[in-house]
Amino acid sequence: MSAAPLPPPGGDDTPLAYPAEWEADVILTDGGTAHIRPILPTDGPLLRGFWTRLSPQSIYFRFFTARRAVSDADIHQMTVVDQRTRGAIVAMIGDDLVAVAHWEGTVARPTEAEVAFLVEDAQQGRGLGSVLLEHLAAAAWDRGIRRFDADVLGENRQMIRVFLDAGYTVARAWDSGAVRLSFEITPTEQSVTVMRAREHRAEAASIGRLLHPRSIAVIGAARAAGSLGNSVLRHLLTGGFDGPVYPVNPAAAAAGTAVASIRAYGGIEEVPRPIDLAVVCVPPAGRVGCYSQSGPFGGAILQAAAARGVGLSVFVSAGDRADVSGNDLLQYWEEDPETDAVIMHLETFGNPRKFARLARRLGRRKPIVTVYSGRSALDDALLRQAGVIGVDRISQAFDVALLLTSQPLPAGSRVAVIGASRALVRLTARAADAAGLIAEEVLLPGGSG
Repeated sequence: MSAAPLPPPGGDDTPLAYPAEWEADVILTDGGTAHIRPILPTDGPLLRGFWTRLSPQSIYFRFFTARRAVSDADIHQMTVVDQRTRGAIVAMIGDDLVAVAHWEGTVARPTEAEVAFLVEDAQQGRGLGSVLLEHLAAAAWDRGIRRFDADVLGENRQMIRVFLDAGYTVARAWDSGAVRLSFEITPTEQSVTVMRAREHRAEAASIGRLLHPRSIAVIGAARAAGSLGNSVLRHLLTGGFDGPVYPVNPAAAAAGTAVASIRAYGGIEEVPRPIDLAVVCVPPAGRVGCYSQSGPFGGAILQAAAARGVGLSVFVSAGDRADVSGNDLLQYWEEDPETDAVIMHLETFGNPRKFARLARRLGRRKPIVTVYSGRSALDDALLRQAGVIGVDRISQAFDVALLLTSQPLPAGSRVAVIGASRALVRLTARAADAAGLIAEEVLLPGGSG
């Protein structure tokens, strides 16, 4: 997949500050995921590896000529951009760079740009071209560009279809076996509809992987008959699931014993093949939904819930950029009658714009509490705008979620602080004052300093 060759660099290549807001986790048409980010000057080795996985046809479609190797000059042209007149984004799957998209403008015509796309052969047909076009258009719009032009070979029907199906009004002109496509990138009702429809189909495919797994691990599969973990494991073995099931039980694995006559593993990382679904045996069901981007952090959430006797309606520990994202769960919880509050641990927002949109919508009905690792001022601003309560510790997250789900919303800003210790009451009242509340101190009879 591609468009016409990029012209030589021109203008000021002095880069702006790294546009971190362009980073996003995206779901592809088959339910898999990729990470979109701005290109970096250090991406040369990744681009060389990417080049070795391209077919001669993909290279020909991109450069309009046969090429055997990528030169140092090519690498420099693609990676050293100012993200202003010339910009580029890449798609990452795991540690591999699998696609790149560029725009090339000129100082003389600052609102117009030539665009070019190149997607690894093994990843074609998964919707990467459409995703890259959406994100390249959004990034270029941020830099004042309002129109894209692309020259595409006539036989490159797949790339032509990406442009035509994007929801923009596309003008076409044929010349010498290539078609020049020109269109305004101002978001239109049709382009937004196309984007939302693509997201919906991709997210449905992603959830399909969860509901129709090829392999399952049962974390906390106990040996004791009748226990939750043991029952889940035995039901999977006798219920008709025809894929492999792996019990994860560190104690049983250390002792060299089996669970339900199946070898036990000490951790998910010891399982010999990829796992589509991990079933975590959690405390009794409740009204709090939890999501974690970290396995160890997810374990800490379960321990905190068990220690407090809090039941969970849903618990998902998806890992960083897994097939099921936090945004997927926000959409699920919006319609889930069993969930009254949401606790999320995030290491990255994935797609910040989408997160803000979904969180704002869900937060009108159900409180969202986020434990966000290493929050910046920009992160705090995003959480505030989305109506999300950001905290620093798991204990704070449960305190807030339980308070909001067990108590009615206060009518005003006045609170009473009641206790038997004058020092603790005063300390709590001062904290309330600092938060903008009007606190009245009430010391119980017989209370002390």
